[in-house]
Amino acid sequence: MERFFRSAWFGQLTSLDGEWLLEKLEGNLHDRAKEYLSQAYRIDQRVNSKLRQVNSLRDLATRATSTMGTEPVSGTRNVHRLADTIDKIVDFGK
Repeated sequence: MERFFRSAWFGQLTSLDGEWLLEKLEGNLHDRAKEYLSQAYRIDQRVNSKLRQVNSLRDLATRATSTMGTEPVSGTRNVHRLADTIDKIVDFGK
């Protein structure tokens, strides 16, 4: 491609400076590559965050502890906590 823009034939076809055009193309490619890598980095960060959340939810789901005591149990306790955690894990898997 560089040979074409530097050729005498290209100079006959147009009044554009081939060197200038090559510099613009290289700059544009650099900017596009930079943006692509930036997007890939952000996506990678989001994936890692989701993986940490799934691991945390799995840890929470596998912990089954109960407290034995003489204090009365609150009537507003979420008795479906384990099921809710499993639902979240399944949702993350989709």
